[in-house]
Amino acid sequence: MTSSPIAILRETFGYEQFRGPQQAIVEHVVAGGDALVLMPTGGGK
Repeated sequence: MTSSPIAILRETFGYEQFRGPQQAIVEHVVAGGDALVLMPTGGGK
């Protein structure tokens, strides 16, 4: 059974949505892409 990233975020961490570019990054990596992400303090790392 595969859950969507947003479902895992809600069920595991209790957040309703990703911050800033988090969702795009997670979807890119889940789709098999590579990522090097630099985010500022408070960016939701």
